[in-house]
Amino acid sequence: MPDLVEEPGGWVQEFALSGNARSLQDFVDRDGAAMGFPADWQPVTVERNSYQGKVYGVQLHLTCNTLLHNKGMLSDAGVEVPTTWEEFLAAAKKLTKDGVYGVALNQDYTYMWPWMTQAGVTPYDPETGKVMTPLADAIEALQFQADLIHKHKVAPVPVASTDYSGPQKLFSAGRAAMILTGPWDLDPIRRTSPDIDLGVGAAAGAQGAGHAGRRGEHVRAGQGEQARAVVGLHQTRHRPGGRAGRHQGDRHAHAPRVLGEAARGAGRPGDQGVRRRAAAGRGLLPGGAADRAVRQVGGAAEGHVPAGAHPEPARRRRADGVREDGGGLPEVRPRTLSGRYARTAYLFLLPAILFFAALFYLPIGNVVATGFRTGPMADQWAGLGNYSQALADPAVRHSFLVTVVFAVLVVAGSIVLGLALALAIDQPLKGRVAFRVLLLVPYLTSVAIVGLLWRNILDPDLGVLNRVLLAAGLPGQQWLNTAPLLTIAAVTLWQSVGYTMVLFLAGLQGIPETYHEAAKIDGADAWRRFWRITLPLLAPTTLFVSVMAVISGLQAFGQAYIITGGGPGDATDLSVFHIFNVAFRTRDFGYSSAQSVLLLLVIVAFTVIQLRAGRRGR
Repeated sequence: MPDLVEEPGGWVQEFALSGNARSLQDFVDRDGAAMGFPADWQPVTVERNSYQGKVYGVQLHLTCNTLLHNKGMLSDAGVEVPTTWEEFLAAAKKLTKDGVYGVALNQDYTYMWPWMTQAGVTPYDPETGKVMTPLADAIEALQFQADLIHKHKVAPVPVASTDYSGPQKLFSAGRAAMILTGPWDLDPIRRTSPDIDLGVGAAAGAQGAGHAGRRGEHVRAGQGEQARAVVGLHQTRHRPGGRAGRHQGDRHAHAPRVLGEAARGAGRPGDQGVRRRAAAGRGLLPGGAADRAVRQVGGAAEGHVPAGAHPEPARRRRADGVREDGGGLPEVRPRTLSGRYARTAYLFLLPAILFFAALFYLPIGNVVATGFRTGPMADQWAGLGNYSQALADPAVRHSFLVTVVFAVLVVAGSIVLGLALALAIDQPLKGRVAFRVLLLVPYLTSVAIVGLLWRNILDPDLGVLNRVLLAAGLPGQQWLNTAPLLTIAAVTLWQSVGYTMVLFLAGLQGIPETYHEAAKIDGADAWRRFWRITLPLLAPTTLFVSVMAVISGLQAFGQAYIITGGGPGDATDLSVFHIFNVAFRTRDFGYSSAQSVLLLLVIVAFTVIQLRAGRRGR
């Protein structure tokens, strides 16, 4: 266990409650005053990192957003840094030309809150229980952001993804004049585009002043440091100790730095955070799957012959335990090991048994047990409550429906494309060995790498695919927004079709050539040979491919997580991705475990149905 741990937020009190974090109160009492803690921290940051009156974590920073702009672009267009919504729109319109957008917005929903704040919207009123009030102002703020993209077209359509650096990449490439972001993007901009004359927009004033700002009146910034977006990262001196302390570093950064100074290279963004006096300022922000040549003959139970069938010769049992039918073909009975042979066999099996028990059976048992509990720590008995809730939850049903559609696309594509490629490679062509290797490379590549690769290829503004289309005189497409589920299914097929091809190729090469030669003598053309000989003999391979594709499709996660982030909206909210969000974003481990068990039962049911249907077909 490390002495100090940096945690993204929200878990400190749970760690304290479970006894997995040590209180920092002694250190706060000793060094707090010297570093300005808690006096210079916003009260809410102290409260959310404390438990039973003791401090367990020191918050490093708050998300501080502001307006970054390309001074050169604004100067060439004769545009001043906007301070109101109307000025912002006018500037964005004037800056949008020649493939350059006036502004690039982020798709993450948290980026809508500065607009909401400027509109005077309260997220939640504990007295009335109402959310997003006044509602009309909240709708106006959301509509303003949507209009920037769809009506005024001064901003590109944000890509549904977990990659939040899209606007920064456009800005660094000179494709956007303004972005609404925070100090985390300063260093990437300086590293990738050192020639950009980076400017930082003035704060838009205190909360509540946004009413004036959005209606066109100039929003007056506060005096002194309030006129700028002040950010600084508070970190305490490292003190080694037993269990994990929270949110400290080994540097002492007492004085906050100003974003404007950071933009000019004075100090690193990593040394920045937010003090209370900076909270008064609010910058402009957006929101962001022969006839029946081979048939099993026989199949009748011993002693029973179906009507119209010819009885098989009576089987006789030899003294050595081998049975023979009338044709003399042996059928060997399974033998049972006993004594030292059995002990030796089990000894060799023991590592595998322990491996599966530790990494498969025990975790499954733990998930099943957790599904009957509820609460942040899954320490309260819930019985079947989680299961009944999951069966009635529209979000769970929607994610399952999306997953089934995804699995169908993957299964159909895997069989059709895999078989087509196997048929092509089975021909005596030059370079077919190299072709096999090239098709297998994506399958040997991790889902994370494939996801990142295709996310960049399909990017509507900087992606290679749209650039090729534009070079050919064709319009670019919003690949991840117009047909996101079909897109990630296509990416999945691109990665897995090489493996499917190898399986079908092995099946094709296992078919005796004499069958095809006999069919040719009988006058069967290529299509009839394929339909009457090849396809029936590939039935076992096809069954295996379909079963594996269904299991893989129903368990898909990385594609949605990396490429689309489950979006746009919930269009690619696959079941495992939905379970992940329930577990690690809402922290309802009992409910997510119940959903996992239900998904496991569905996968088992689909597999059993496929196997039985395949056996009947053969």
